[in-house]
Amino acid sequence: MHHRSTSAPQTKLAPSPFDGPTGDLTLRSSDGVDFCCFSQILVAASSVFADMVAIGDTNSDPTSSSSTSNRPVVPVSEDSKTLNALLRFIYPIQKESQPRSLEDIAPLLQASLKYMMDFPASVLKEELLVVRADPPNT
Repeated sequence: MHHRSTSAPQTKLAPSPFDGPTGDLTLRSSDGVDFCCFSQILVAASSVFADMVAIGDTNSDPTSSSSTSNRPVVPVSEDSKTLNALLRFIYPIQKESQPRSLEDIAPLLQASLKYMMDFPASVLKEELLVVRADPPNT
């Protein structure tokens, strides 16, 4: 006998600044972390997000809303670590100054290319060249 769970999967809020109540859209990572975002920042940074927001505005799904608000939820395939780093590229907030490893750069570069984000992609390509030219001593 199969029992189907009717409860929604557990989600949690992303770290600051993506945990605030003021965003108008929630991006949900593949590992169930909700990022409260401003759609206009996403639209300005990415034509892919611009299309997602436009489609979401015309085809809103009342069953797909964040547990903390009535804002629409857009599930994405990236995990929370990658999504957090990608959003920090495009938000007007303090940027991380520590160098990234190849393991951090690869999924982040893939996501920036997927969402057609030119600025993060160009920075990450430069970082990738530096990491490849100067591999860590093992």
